[in-house]
Amino acid sequence: MMISLTELLQRSSANYLIYDLGRRLSAISQQQFADIEAQKQPYPFPLQQHACFAIAFWQEADQPFIWFLKFPVDERGLLDLSTRDQFCHNVITLLGNQITEALSDEQQQQLQNAPGLFTPGDDKRAAFNARLKLDLAQPPSIYFESAQSYLRQPEPLDSWQQLGLQGIHDVVARLRQDEATCMAITNNLQNYPAELWQPLAIAMEHQDLPASLYHYLAAELDQQVSNPSDDVTPRLHALRALAGNHTPAFGEQLENWLKSYQQHPLTDDEFIIIAGRLYQQLHDHQLVMVFFEALAEHNNQALLVGLFTDLVRLPLLRPQLLMMLQSSDLAKPLFKALQQLKGNRS
Repeated sequence: MMISLTELLQRSSANYLIYDLGRRLSAISQQQFADIEAQKQPYPFPLQQHACFAIAFWQEADQPFIWFLKFPVDERGLLDLSTRDQFCHNVITLLGNQITEALSDEQQQQLQNAPGLFTPGDDKRAAFNARLKLDLAQPPSIYFESAQSYLRQPEPLDSWQQLGLQGIHDVVARLRQDEATCMAITNNLQNYPAELWQPLAIAMEHQDLPASLYHYLAAELDQQVSNPSDDVTPRLHALRALAGNHTPAFGEQLENWLKSYQQHPLTDDEFIIIAGRLYQQLHDHQLVMVFFEALAEHNNQALLVGLFTDLVRLPLLRPQLLMMLQSSDLAKPLFKALQQLKGNRS
């Protein structure tokens, strides 16, 4: 029987941390990862039918080794173990149980070709590096101070172009321990160049922010919804930045917005971000129903089918979405849209 990653890590006597790199960066406990590997529980947040992990492991004071791993999952979210087994086989063949030993160039090349390894995008890699250094009580990157200085006092205004992406992620990851910078961001956010909003929002999407910043961002979103402009970009960035806000108050805010679809319609991109970033809020039965009712009124069947197909693969949402698919007690536009979806699936 093939050894699991958990067993491989434990046999090496390495310290290790595991992170989910699928939809949003988040820590996974060692026990939860072991249960996912053993198919005792589904991978919680599949992305394009895959589970994505970052595993950092090290011996004592050494710098950690990093594996970025991507394995297929089935429609229930259970791990397809064949790719995992191939990766473990390659590691054992090359290194045995001594996975923290230095690799030769040839071994490094062979390991890079192992099934299951992948390269995250720059944003997720920066978010992961920022979180890992924080969790290991290590100093941030050399780009941290310049990013912190600019976010506290954005002068000269166009100097943001000199900021390193890693520095922005480092600052955002440490905002819960940096009240001064957090307060400066709330005070200066309207003054930052529009081009800075996107990398800043993406960094915020992947970290757990102070409650005060979530409150400010939610208020900004509410203001933008109530007083819409032709440029929806600020709303999109605010939605991304609020990805980690799981409070009932924010759920109610989203629900009220979706219920007022006729007065405050959403764009395709806003529906996509809510589904792709705020999926944990949609665990609320009433909110997910209101979301799909608004999406049905949006009259884009292809978008509705795509988002339903994506969300039904999340174990968190799968039971209630399958029940919705079978229900006849739905608003007429949603019932009609789901009937079409069922016809396409059959």
